[in-house]
Amino acid sequence: MMLLGLIWAALAPLSLAFLVLLLAWLMRKTGLPRAYLLATLLVLTPVAALWYADRSAFMRVCEGEAKPVVPGSKAAKPQG
Repeated sequence: MMLLGLIWAALAPLSLAFLVLLLAWLMRKTGLPRAYLLATLLVLTPVAALWYADRSAFMRVCEGEAKPVVPGSKAAKPQG
């Protein structure tokens, strides 16, 4: 099952690229100008909206825990 997840993670961006190309091809057949730009916007806008919604929900959950800090950075407080 993990192998299937790894394969999906590797090929998911290719499926978006395929969808953009297919949509652009169909738009060009109908004679729409700037078909590649429109197809890219139509495919990636929902993806970006879902990513933003998930990230903001995750950040709201994280606010209750603590501010994320990289160990060894200036923002990290020394323990002791």
